[in-house]
Amino acid sequence: MGRFFLIMVVLLLLGVGCSENSTPRSLDDGFVKLPIDAQIGLANPASTYCEEQGGKLEIAENDYGSTAYCGFPDGTYCEEWEFYRGECGTQQKTDNSSVIQQHMQLTSPAFQHEGLIPSKYTCDGQDINPSLTISSVPEGAKSLALIVDDPDAPGGTWVHWVVWNIDPGIGIIAENSKPGLEGVTSLGQTGWGGPCPPSGTHRYYFKLYALDTLLQDGVKETVGADALVSLMEGHILGQAELMGKYGE
Repeated sequence: MGRFFLIMVVLLLLGVGCSENSTPRSLDDGFVKLPIDAQIGLANPASTYCEEQGGKLEIAENDYGSTAYCGFPDGTYCEEWEFYRGECGTQQKTDNSSVIQQHMQLTSPAFQHEGLIPSKYTCDGQDINPSLTISSVPEGAKSLALIVDDPDAPGGTWVHWVVWNIDPGIGIIAENSKPGLEGVTSLGQTGWGGPCPPSGTHRYYFKLYALDTLLQDGVKETVGADALVSLMEGHILGQAELMGKYGE
């Protein structure tokens, strides 16, 4: 019986000691508070590598998300992870020059990006192409190409204009003009075919490409958008995009 009481006393003393040591402590009681970045996760190695190589990280945003680019003093840009993997940059060995991005711009005096296209340029009006302004064409460009399409068409993407071998120094594509060789649209004819959505509001993308060559061999006016995209592969120095809306 005496041994039993002795054991109980020992257990009681141990319990008191444990309860004293288990008192909650604040972060200021000897704990190290991690920086915010460390709490969130590890630093992005691609972003770090960009800055270590003398580049400047820039974020390009659109309606569908954002992409980080590493910019260089010569005006070229690489997607940050392509640069980190050695797939883009001054040391790369590739025949696909499209991995080098430059800030070519495409605008229109007729409508703002993501704005409404005036009916003048649609099937409800004169159905002529709007004026377009081109700036910051990449150095070394030999020609420009332009594709205008509507991804909201009921039967799939509808092509409204296909043009190539546009003079890279043109600056302005005039209203109601033929700036280069024109291919076949989804209407089965060449030239501009303006917006004419059956219902609802549709988006119309004006996609401009700067190429390091003139497209000559095998390129005919019967070429459509898909064929033109294939012919441009490996020759794209930069691109720009303008989007306008039209419909109910």
